[in-house]
Parts: sequence; structure tokens; C-alpha cells
Amino acid sequence: MDSQAWVAVVRPQHVHRRHGQRDRPPDDPDGDGFPNSVDACDYSAEDFDGFEDTDGCPEPGPFGTKWVCDDYSTGAYLYTIEGFGGDCLRVDENISDLNQTLNGHNFNDRTKSIKLVGVSYVRVCRDANNGNCMQFTQSDTNLADNSMESAISSVYLTPDGPPPVPDDYGPCDGSNGAYFYYENNYGNPCLRISGGVDNFNNIPGGFNDQVSSIRLRGIDYVRVCMHADAGNCREFRQDVPNLDVESFGNTISSAYVWADGYGSCDGRPGAYLYWIENYGDPCLRIFKDVNNLADFTWNGLNHNDKAKSIKFLNISYVRVCLHADAGNCTQFFESIPNLAPHSYESSISSVYFSAPPTETPGPTPSPFPTDPAETPTPTPTPIPSDTPTPVPTDTPVPAALQPARLITPTIILTAATAPTTTLKIISAGNTTESLEAINWA
Repeated sequence: MDSQAWVAVVRPQHVHRRHGQRDRPPDDPDGDGFPNSVDACDYSAEDFDGFEDTDGCPEPGPFGTKWVCDDYSTGAYLYTIEGFGGDCLRVDENISDLNQTLNGHNFNDRTKSIKLVGVSYVRVCRDANNGNCMQFTQSDTNLADNSMESAISSVYLTPDGPPPVPDDYGPCDGSNGAYFYYENNYGNPCLRISGGVDNFNNIPGGFNDQVSSIRLRGIDYVRVCMHADAGNCREFRQDVPNLDVESFGNTISSAYVWADGYGSCDGRPGAYLYWIENYGDPCLRIFKDVNNLADFTWNGLNHNDKAKSIKFLNISYVRVCLHADAGNCTQFFESIPNLAPHSYESSISSVYFSAPPTETPGPTPSPFPTDPAETPTPTPTPIPSDTPTPVPTDTPVPAALQPARLITPTIILTAATAPTTTLKIISAGNTTESLEAINWA
């Protein structure tokens, strides 16, 4: 009896050496399918990694521990039961299709909880080959809350953290974002929106026209729309326990946690305006023309006249102005860690991504035609000169034959018998008029 009692105490310890493993038959305590009669390792399960899979032992080296969940090796641990229970698969590299035997089991569409060990990011997908995905940045004890329970077919890791531009949605894991709930008063299932979703039909979870309540976490703004692609929208700046009261219950098809032109500094393209030199927070991302920073707040802060540094992210130009509505502006073509040398520190009130307008030149007069064959230039008629044509002295010209003058008449003097003479003027038409006799002396 004492020996049997000792065995009863010891065997459960061996049975539970594989994390999350359920009770096994007495002749196969490690549950690998090999009875003790042929199992070289009664209490260490075969790892079925394609290398020496018939001896019942996990192989050392790169094969033996690759998929084993030991709670200290780096990777994303996929469990078939909530709360990190059941069969487990440790993923330490991208797996484009889980529909295969790994660590002795097929984990396709079986995962119900995920634990992250030594990694800060995993992307799991409903379809093979990276289709219909959701990212996690921390462990999740129950995937049912995120509509990913028993639905994962591919897994992808980013060892150094999430990608530069995060997914626009994810699990309700405590991260900042707008939390969308199926039920009133924040009842699960839940979906977190951390960016913009143009069409809820394109993301997993079946949330299109199903959202009944919204909770804001770490943000103070969300724009929700009844139609896809931002159609018929409304803004909320606080939690909404019942969207029916706001006439938006079960009608939301797209949502955005940024306004039309600005939002959080979350890795998306834009001009990042920082309150501190060398890109120190607080921060506001601008991605469309903003005429007046004083008109709004973001995350409880007004960013007018606050920026001391500007960082470019996937842009190559920005125009910032000291006054609203593009007043007193300058242009930058790269990030500026300190705006003080540019005399724009703590003074920016409007931001633009369009180049400044240029003056429109007046119409250019049409040139005269240069081809004389097509449009000959008329020769102007010469104006008669005021100087009379000289008359040669050797050959007198009779007055009657001289040409008529239009401006200056020709004057002819005739001799007289007295100290007076008579002045006659021959005008146009060769008519002669006499003036009163004057004293010629």
C-alpha cells in the first residue's frame, strides 16, 4: 500500500511536466501515443518534428524543442483551451498554414488563448497565408472576446515589436483606442479600433452594423459612420453606453480615431508636431491642411503655438505658418529637431501640405504677324513737309505750275511804282487774293 500510495503521488508530477497536458492513460503517461512498452521516454513526449519520431522521445537541438511550450523559450504560445490550457504550440517563426502536425497535433482553427513569452507582438490570421489578420501586443486568456477563438490558421511574429504602421484594429487588450461592443453597457464581444477602418465588412468579427456601445481608452475622440468609407458620420468625445440613444445603434460600418486632418502620432504618414525639442512628447500628427490649430484639442491638449520640433514620416514637404489661415509661412523639406533657429518655435498656428499659391501673370499681348506674305504691313502715307520745295534760280517756275500747298501758302511779290507794293497770295486752287497796299519802304 505504501508503494502504491507513493506511485499515486509521483505520477501526476510527471503527467503535468508538459504544460497544460491533461491526464493520460497509465500505460502512456506522457500522452504521445507510445505505450511504455515501446516508449523510450515514458514521461517525455515525442515532439513529432520530423526527426526520429518513432522512439517516443523529444530530440535535443534544433529539432527537439522547436514547438514545445516550456514557459521560458521565446515565442507565441497557442493553447486549445481558455486560460492557457489544453494542447500547446510554441511559435517562434512565421507559419503560413497551421493545417499540419506540429508538436504532435494539428492546431488549425483550435487556438482559444495566446501567451507571449519574450516577444511583444504576434499577428494571427483567420486564413492561411496572412489572410484576415489581427495583431496582439500582449497575452490574451480568451480569444472569444476578439472573435478569433478557434479561428487561427496562420501566425506571424515580429521579434522587435509591431511594424512601423500598426494595424487599424485589434483585440480589446487595454491598448489605447476606441472599444466597440456588441452589447449595450460594454458587453462583449469587443473590437478595438486604433486607427481607421473604412469598411467593417473587411475585418474579422462580424461587427458591421452590430456595435451597441463604445468606450474610449487613452483617446478622447472617435468618428463613427453609418456607411463604409466615412459616409454619414458623427463624432464622439466620451464613452457611449447605449448608441440607440444617439441613433447610431447597430448602424456603424466605418470608424476613425482621428479627425479629418489630424490625429495621434501612431506611426502613420504625416508631419509630427512635438512640444519638446528633438521630438519629445506631447505630439500631434498632421496629415491634411489645417487652417487653425486653435480650433481643436487632441487627447485633451490644444497644440496651437506649442510645436518646438517637427518630424517627417513618409512625407517630403510641409508649410507651417505663424498665423491661422496661412499667415506668415515658411517651408520645410526635412525633419527639424529644433525650430528655434528658424524663429518658428512655439508659434505655429496653421499647417499645409500644398505649395503656396503663386501670382497669375497677366495676358501676353499677341505679336504682330511676322510673315509679310500673309499679312503685309501697310506703308504709312508721308505727311507733307513744312519746307517749301526750292525753286531753281536759273529756271523760274511759273506760279501757276507750282503745286498747291496745304499748310504754307506761296507768297509772290510784284513790283509797284510807288514806295508801296501790292502783296498777292496764291492759295490752293491757284486763286489770287490782294491785300491792302503796305509801305514797302
